[in-house]
Amino acid sequence: MSGGTINETSPTVLIKDNRFTMQFDYDASGNLIYLGKAPVGKLTSESFWQIKKLAYDASANLTSITWSGGKPSFESVWDNRTGFTYS
Repeated sequence: MSGGTINETSPTVLIKDNRFTMQFDYDASGNLIYLGKAPVGKLTSESFWQIKKLAYDASANLTSITWSGGKPSFESVWDNRTGFTYS
């Protein structure tokens, strides 16, 4: 991934609406790199998360959005987001 590296201490933001809990994770450059969504009440350690990975070029332009496991299903674990294969 260009445009920055993953910073394991980067902030994770939690947003809840009536149906879903959302998590956001940023790289060291401040780019959003992971976006997760799960039904309200699911833990980040449970496999109910839909996770997108965003990639950027060297100018911080968004170049691609991919899914954990290659599909937009609610089967991933947010806590394991950096270890998944995305396509």
